[in-house]
Amino acid sequence: ARVAMLRYFVFAVLFAGVLAQTVVFESPYSSTEWHMYIPGCVRFHYEGADSTADVYVVHASSGDSVKVAEDIPLTGSGYHVSLDVACSRISPGDVFVRLLTDGGSSHDSPTFSLIASAPAAWSIQTCAANAPKARCADLVTNADAWGMTATGVDLRAWTASTLHYIGCPGDGCNPGTFYCTDSDTTLEFGTSNSDNHALRAAVDVDNLRGDDWPTASDFNDECCTTSLGLCNSPDKETDAIALCNALGYSSGTVVVVDDNYCPEPHALDDSGLSWSSDFVDSNGFGKSYSCVI
Repeated sequence: ARVAMLRYFVFAVLFAGVLAQTVVFESPYSSTEWHMYIPGCVRFHYEGADSTADVYVVHASSGDSVKVAEDIPLTGSGYHVSLDVACSRISPGDVFVRLLTDGGSSHDSPTFSLIASAPAAWSIQTCAANAPKARCADLVTNADAWGMTATGVDLRAWTASTLHYIGCPGDGCNPGTFYCTDSDTTLEFGTSNSDNHALRAAVDVDNLRGDDWPTASDFNDECCTTSLGLCNSPDKETDAIALCNALGYSSGTVVVVDDNYCPEPHALDDSGLSWSSDFVDSNGFGKSYSCVI
């Protein structure tokens, strides 16, 4: 799947040709060289049999290391790990992240540069604050959705291609009611409809459909029952926070309308990089989302 803001690195342990464990280390920044300013963070995603792990930052030249996280649960959902603990305990320079699982396996990230101080423009030292911020110009699309004239936001590049779209395809809110506004510190999008004409969403569970766009073949005049079907937009506060985190903001809120029964997507963790749905009908949809740095 397309992930414009993240570069993924996959490490696998193979036994008799069978994939046994996989760890994906991700950078939350746009730099493909993993220049991590202190304080910063990395994110990892694990699939395997082990249940917990300790995380270290290791100096590539001296071999010095510092533990930055202990007994992180490995559920496959993914975790952010802050590097700021390493700031006073390891020298700036080329380092890598090492994951040691309770089962004895070891996984190393690529080497990247750890720099002693952040640019002055970065006044808030958090992962979300240092990440690229999505703007309306990056997101808004007038591409047809589910075979219908639509206006909305293309989220594939920001959600690891697991939440593809939120918008107005006519079946639900009218495309002309969709709006998006932004400023240096905020982003807001949604529908101005004042009734129960729902904002819709397309979720891709486990990224099974890759970068596919919701087309007419994904819509049979019914609510979503599988990936890229016609769902309502997320309506939980935790989902709004996760969505805004994925878009590069540190907080988020949603205006909820308790009507229209199609299923909704939900975030599997607060990074907003993994989305799913139980595909069970339930009242409610998100009318608009507001993100703030």
